[in-house]
Amino acid sequence: MDDALLHVLKDSLDKKLRKESFEQALGKAVRRQNLDFKVYIDIMGELRERAIKEKREVEDIAQQLLAEGHKDS
Repeated sequence: MDDALLHVLKDSLDKKLRKESFEQALGKAVRRQNLDFKVYIDIMGELRERAIKEKREVEDIAQQLLAEGHKDS
């Protein structure tokens, strides 16, 4: 996942409310950054694909990608 999409993920996780789903938080982050709905679909598609493959939650995969992204920096 490229740096711009990782930034959207970070924003969504940082500003996620306690009772809010990850998907809602991601949607808000996409709108805050004035990005297209296609960006949301692309991110969620990749996250869901990995979550199914690894049998984990989407939010866990997002956190893992962010951790990996910080290691590469």
